[in-house]
Amino acid sequence: MTGQENNLTILFVDVSDSTRLYESLGDAAAFREVRECLALFEEVAASYKGRVVKTIGDGSMCVFPNADAALQAACEMQVRVLQRQAQHKHKISIRVGLHHGPVLLDGNDVYGDTVNTASRMAQVAASGQIITTGETIDLLSPAHRSATRLLDALPVKGKHDAVTVHSILWQTGSDHTQMPA
Repeated sequence: MTGQENNLTILFVDVSDSTRLYESLGDAAAFREVRECLALFEEVAASYKGRVVKTIGDGSMCVFPNADAALQAACEMQVRVLQRQAQHKHKISIRVGLHHGPVLLDGNDVYGDTVNTASRMAQVAASGQIITTGETIDLLSPAHRSATRLLDALPVKGKHDAVTVHSILWQTGSDHTQMPA
């Protein structure tokens, strides 16, 4: 149905520094690695009741019914890419941004401010990081909310007011923790 509004969580994920990957591996090998990552994103999204709406270069835009499902998918994407990296000699990492809110559904595609905000969160994310908004954090279950860290309120292109930005703590280490299941 064209123009139907729905509340969904939009997740953008992309392979970080793919230009370096293409330069170091060559076009064919890098393309193969990126395609494997895109397939991984699709598989993980589906396992959390989400779907890939479209692939954009070396990344994917996904939709999920709620913030918890998207956050769990984002964490699993990070973990699985990290596991893949351990099996290869080259470094591949991803960055993820997500935001929950109203979207317009048009066929299989989604549009609106929520999509734009999620895209901006992915742009803010560093390699190996998951970034989301304060609005999305408020929708998470308590267990998932406890595995986040407030970063700052940042100006975001296209937004009048600054957006409160949080990092999802998904990995063990000095400034990350494993995301609860």
